[in-house]
Amino acid sequence: MGVNTVNLEQANFIDEFLGNRDGSTVRVPASMAKMQLAAETAGPNYETRDELYADLDWAEGVLSAVWGDSIEARRGVYRKVG
Repeated sequence: MGVNTVNLEQANFIDEFLGNRDGSTVRVPASMAKMQLAAETAGPNYETRDELYADLDWAEGVLSAVWGDSIEARRGVYRKVG
């Protein structure tokens, strides 16, 4: 049946968030959520690295995140150089 959210154990630190992706509930590692939130406040935010590479019209030194690339090694934070 599950546990009502008001009855969940309290924690001061987390490993994951629950989120919504295209209408489905998903688990999001805290580290990926942090990168995505930081990129939204610092610079462009892209689902794929190809999208990032296609748009280089942002300032040098700004951080950007790739959060949904099908190749996991491409997900992460990028800093624009040049």
